Parts: sequence; C-alpha cells; structure tokens
Amino acid sequence: TELPPYFADLVLVEDLSTVSALLTEEALGKVYRVLHPYGGKLAVLLKSSQRDRFAKRVKSARLEGAALTRVENYTVLERTGGLRGAGTWTHNEGDAGNTRCSRDDLVRPPFGVLWFGAADPVKHLDRHTRHPRPLVVADRLFIQGIGELNAVDLYTGRHLWKKDVPGLSEPFDTWLWQPGAQALGGEMAAADDAVYV
Repeated sequence: TELPPYFADLVLVEDLSTVSALLTEEALGKVYRVLHPYGGKLAVLLKSSQRDRFAKRVKSARLEGAALTRVENYTVLERTGGLRGAGTWTHNEGDAGNTRCSRDDLVRPPFGVLWFGAADPVKHLDRHTRHPRPLVVADRLFIQGIGELNAVDLYTGRHLWKKDVPGLSEPFDTWLWQPGAQALGGEMAAADDAVYV
C-alpha cells in the first residue's frame, strides 16, 4: 500500500482471503489514496454477507468523492471528481483575467514528485523562447508543442493524445531573443470540456 498517490485507474481484488484485510477504515484509506481522481476504481469480489459491512466501512471512512456501485459480482468503489482545493490554469496567464494566479489551495510543502518525463516524445519548444505555458484543467495537462497539441494525464504523466495543429507555436520556434508569450499572448485556452486553439 506504499504506492504513489493517484496512479491507479483500477485496483482489482478477487482473492477472498485478502478481502477481510480491506474491511478496516485504515486499509480502505490507503487503497483509496492510490486511486486516480476522476474515476479511479477499486473493484472487490465480495460474498453477499460482506457487501453491507464493506459499504458501512466506506461510509465510516468518509472518503472524499467516494461512490459505491455493483457491477455483476463486484462491489466497485469509485473516486469521483477531483481533489478538493485543486486549482486550474486555463489561460497563458492563469485565467481569462490574466491574474497569473491559480486558486489552488491544495499544493503545500512538503512537496514531492508524482511523475517526471514524458511517455511519448513531445516536440517541446526551447525553454528560453518564453513560450506559452502548459494549461491545467481537471486531470489534464495540455502542452503546446511545435505544430502540435498534447494532452497528458496530470496525475500519472501518461501521454493521452496528440493533435497536429499546423502553425501552432510558430512565433516561439526560434533561437532568437523575442518577447515571447508574455507580450504576444498564448495561443490556446482550456475549459472543462474543450481546448481552444
């Protein structure tokens, strides 16, 4: 259970001998901690006599965003929605008001690393060209590359998709000194249901 937080899309428990160990608030909290926000699931194969006890433990553990359902013989505990206090970065300068500020109340020291690097190569812009900032909405990180837009899972670093966008980042693809996105502005904005380029 000492795994990184938020990385698991699915934890599957089919061994009935280990189910009893899950029926404590402490154990449920440790497993819930590794579930990915926005839909990570713990699917447990339970005997009918264990289902009510499991539901009571989930309720008494007060797991934020927890939802219980049944899928065939499995009891499924889902982590719905995001983390309370997590912020967004929807425009190049933070938000539509260019505040350069996130409303994030969650991130505080001590800091740690959930992931680093990229699963797939992204045509990154040189960091010295003052290129547009990545955007963050819900569980997605949108990275602007040279002629492409990439979506990365915010909690795991998993590359989700890439969309070719000819001409994207052209003003920033240079080794010459230039005012960058600070003066030119960003080329995209993100919302809960879309990215605008």
